[in-house]
Amino acid sequence: MMNFRWMYCIAVIASIYPCRAQAQTYPRWFLYQGEIQSARIGVGYVQPARIPDSAARYAFRLGCTAYAMYASCSVIGGETFWSTEGGNAWMGSDISVRYDTLLSERIQGEFRILDAYHDKKKTITLAGDSTIELSNAMRAKIFIGSVRMPAWVEALPSKPKTDFAVGTAQEYYYETSSWELAERTARLALARQVGTQVVGRQKLDEKEGQDLRHNDFAAELRNIRVVARWRDLKKKIFYVLVSMPQ
Repeated sequence: MMNFRWMYCIAVIASIYPCRAQAQTYPRWFLYQGEIQSARIGVGYVQPARIPDSAARYAFRLGCTAYAMYASCSVIGGETFWSTEGGNAWMGSDISVRYDTLLSERIQGEFRILDAYHDKKKTITLAGDSTIELSNAMRAKIFIGSVRMPAWVEALPSKPKTDFAVGTAQEYYYETSSWELAERTARLALARQVGTQVVGRQKLDEKEGQDLRHNDFAAELRNIRVVARWRDLKKKIFYVLVSMPQ
């Protein structure tokens, strides 16, 4: 009876572990998107569907939208901070991103699905110009647990006439939500670097030592590229590195 129980436990573990490992595996073009020479690409990711091809097509459309947004977009909004003797606190933001939706629709006729990846957590599609030929090396699957923490997580890269920014997100129930937020915060971080502050409103309360500050800014972003992605399995944090010519 004991042997049967051990065999049963081993069978259960063996059935679960491949699923977990698979959900932590990514194609090289997803983790190292900047290695693709052409800038005419975009990545879209969605939750898995019963029909993989249907999910891949939907992710393809999102990839085309990502390309249109990164080709040219305006980031407009503001953020509120509350400072007290105990420290600073972020109170919230009202930020919008505007881009050419017609470009997103038109590009769907020019791009094609260069590659698609499916597992139990997500469907990822690489959309790109029909002239791009993706190498087998870029299609290779990589287990994220085997990738060391990149240097850019702690210090931004340095390259002449190029701005870099990193976005992060915690692990959510839907993995695609984590990647979307990390990419969005990376874009916002880039906007903060190059944006123009329009208005700053400050309210002081000397008796209580409080400072309520609201900063408005606007930024025009052009030719953004996702350079790389990384996922910290231990701390459950998702990272996205983006760049933009100055």
